[in-house]
This record gives sequence, structure tokens and C-alpha cells, in this order.
Amino acid sequence: MAPEQLSSNRDLSAPTYASDVYALSLTLLTFLLGNRSPFREMERHNMFMLREAIKMGDPFHFARNDDQLAMALAKIEASEAGKTAVSCLRLGARKKAVDRITASDWSAWCVEAGW
Repeated sequence: MAPEQLSSNRDLSAPTYASDVYALSLTLLTFLLGNRSPFREMERHNMFMLREAIKMGDPFHFARNDDQLAMALAKIEASEAGKTAVSCLRLGARKKAVDRITASDWSAWCVEAGW
């Protein structure tokens, strides 16, 4: 779920294309991390902490604070293709919906990057 969807304001929490891009980014990041959520550490505590972590909007920060995930992320970024993949996911996982790349721009960026 995208950070803006955690709002109690119905207008802000409605699904959008931007929230879909965020969800896809997190799904792909989870896949690259070996089917482990970047919010894994927060998930171990309680749902309130997980919700707050998501609202903070930086899954890469949380992945780097978990030793196993940090090692997995470093291994991915060791190759040029891995760096490109992580850069692509960062564009879609930005906190604010207005700052996220659009699906069509993301697709064009991936084609340009050779994906």
C-alpha cells in the first residue's frame, strides 16, 4: 500500500495509478531481496510500526537497516544491471505520489535503459 493510502482522508486514500506504481515497485523490490519485504524489521514488531514505516516512505532506508537485506541490496547493486534496477525501483517508490514516475514514463525509462 502506498503511503498516501494510509491517510484517513478518503480523497487521498483512493487508489490511483501512482499508488499502483508504488505497489509494483515494492513488489519487485521484495522479489529482488529474495522474497523478503524491505519493511521486514518493522513487520516483526507490530502493525502500527509497520504503518508508520510505510508512511515515512523510504523502503530502501529500512532495507539498509536490516543486515541481511542490506547485504542482498549491496549484492544487487554490485552489477550495472542491478544498479539500473534499483534506480528504476527508486523512481516508483518515492513517498509523494506527485514525485513518483508515471507508468508510461517508467516504461519508457526501462526501454531506454535496456530493460
